[in-house]
Amino acid sequence: MKDNSARADSDTSMTSQLLSGTTWITLAEGLLLPTGFITLTFLTRQLGADGYGLFALSATLITWIEWGINSVFSRTTIKFVSEASDQNGIATAVLRAQLGVGLVAAFIVIFMAPGIATLLHEPALTDLLRLFALEIPLVNLAQAHQNILTGLGKFNARAIATAVRWMTRLVFILCLVKMGLAIPGAILGSIAAMLADLVVCRLYIRPSLWRSSDFPMQALAGYAVPLFIAALALRLYAKLDLIALKALGGTAEQAGIYAVAQNLALFGGLMSPALAPVLIATVSRLTSQGEFGRVKTLSREAMRVVILHLPFAALLVGSAKEMMPWLFGERFVTAAPIFSALIFATIGTVMIGVTSAILVASDKPHWTAVLSVPMPIVALIGHWFLIPHFGTMGASITTLLVASMGALAGISAVYKQWRVFPPGMTLCRSFLVSFVFFFVSKYWAATGYHLLLKLPVLGLVVILVLLLLGEISKRDREILLSLFQRGSTMKRP
Repeated sequence: MKDNSARADSDTSMTSQLLSGTTWITLAEGLLLPTGFITLTFLTRQLGADGYGLFALSATLITWIEWGINSVFSRTTIKFVSEASDQNGIATAVLRAQLGVGLVAAFIVIFMAPGIATLLHEPALTDLLRLFALEIPLVNLAQAHQNILTGLGKFNARAIATAVRWMTRLVFILCLVKMGLAIPGAILGSIAAMLADLVVCRLYIRPSLWRSSDFPMQALAGYAVPLFIAALALRLYAKLDLIALKALGGTAEQAGIYAVAQNLALFGGLMSPALAPVLIATVSRLTSQGEFGRVKTLSREAMRVVILHLPFAALLVGSAKEMMPWLFGERFVTAAPIFSALIFATIGTVMIGVTSAILVASDKPHWTAVLSVPMPIVALIGHWFLIPHFGTMGASITTLLVASMGALAGISAVYKQWRVFPPGMTLCRSFLVSFVFFFVSKYWAATGYHLLLKLPVLGLVVILVLLLLGEISKRDREILLSLFQRGSTMKRP
């Protein structure tokens, strides 16, 4: 009895640690919701569809590179730092490597900018890409610090740095664009925000670029190479729809409308930046300690969290035709059906991220490459056939189908490794609640600021329904309560 009680307490503590890190990082990333809304509506109205389309194209290309590089190092860094005894040596090695790759990537973008602009039939992109390229090494330096913080278990510090980034991004972009700098002002605002992120990270940890490090880079490469392939494939897939739409004859206005729907759909994956790194850090420790039963429990719970995103996405889809013109103007009403497909595609990519994190922490990095490589290939074929016939909807449908197939493949791989599936009853309940509340949201007419009442009310009702259906257990409630109690005593630098 004592052993069972101790194991239950340990499982609760383990789940609490996962939820604690995920919760605070998600709350920080959640600032993307209000700041992103304000930034998006401000830029679309200040720059117009054409101007915002150019900004979105340049931001997409640069973000592709930045997060592609970080994806190579992120999971590898978190895993090795969380398991290592000499964490300073690993931190120095990673910092040098990631900064070096970021500098090389920036020089390549500056050199290739005219060719990229010609390919996309937008000469103005040349100068925009060259300016945005300055952000690449800075982003990778800041992200390296955040990965080290996560590996050390300093989730609150990572959350604070993230919160500072989103807040300063909003302030700098609004100020610089209002000063008349237009698209370059928006780019400079993004760069300034990443600098603020880095400064906050350095208040918590200060890994040196210059100290000696005997950490064997071969060990890092053993994980980094397959993860590089996986990251490259996923980054190619992630924004391929927008690039393919423009390359296959779409106008700058269509690109702007699609980019609005694409950016708004990212809110469906708000927990993804938090859940995957915390999952890697926690599962890596458990795996190294031989706690395989707890790894299975944690993997199942993580996939369950992703499935519970579905009802909230359905709420937004039901109100999409009301949201788009209110937020961005009547010209963007056609973004509603695009958004409806892309938000569910985003949840699929969250599941891909979670299952990939489980595989990386389970010493199966090569599996992530095998699962990821087909995605951009299949997506490119789909875009090639569907975009000429269906335009923006062809791009969004292709993205949704490929994300769904990738999520199913990831779940199958986790089952092969650990013999666990997402809870079947959670899936059934989520589909049922999604179906019901899609129609409730669709037929509860609300315009303008009434949407600010409608969506939160329906969101709270969804939570209540999930509670009544047993999806939020007593243990879940106790864990969540403990998180916020601990949150009131967060450590300061």
